Amino acid sequence: MFDYLTGTVARLGQNVCVLDTRGIGWSLIISDKSAGHIARQKEKEIRVYTYLNCGSGDRAVMELYGFYQQEERDMFNRLIGVSGIGPKAAIAILSALDARDLAMCILSGDAKSIARAQGVGLKTAQKIILELKDKVSRDATSSSAVSDPGEAGAPAGMTTEAVNALVVLGYPVPVAAAAVRRAQGEAKDLEDLIRLALKSMNSEEK
Repeated sequence: MFDYLTGTVARLGQNVCVLDTRGIGWSLIISDKSAGHIARQKEKEIRVYTYLNCGSGDRAVMELYGFYQQEERDMFNRLIGVSGIGPKAAIAILSALDARDLAMCILSGDAKSIARAQGVGLKTAQKIILELKDKVSRDATSSSAVSDPGEAGAPAGMTTEAVNALVVLGYPVPVAAAAVRRAQGEAKDLEDLIRLALKSMNSEEK
């Protein structure tokens, strides 16, 4: 129904953003990650991508969710497609991990990092990995992750290749994935990403 809203921030609170669009205030449920991005743009006109939750069955619900990045909304839609994951649980997960880091955790099988989200247990995290790994892997190899203008970061396909290269070198998948996450903000290309990730692991071992 709504793809996005453009306006100025009237109020920003914990998991809530009120966006003023020419006199109409839209109350949006947002993740902590989106809140951080919005706080830095508070004085400017911003675009917020949306998802309208109308509930299901006998539950009458009308909730509007907001996302600073389209990439985050895409991941949200994947999460609510997992059995047992509702919109609020998906927001909790995206508050703990941004869309790119969550994709890395899914690809690397890092259930413990996902389970750090409020209200998400280890079994639920493992279910998310099981149900989304193939989808995220296909997305990672067929397209690049969308980033904010001016924010550094490696495309999702490149990070996957870097993790695979480190695994071939003998590093465990969770260790390789964590090193790539640490290095991706500085890397210029795949070779640079692998080099920085190796440097990061070597410094960790000392």
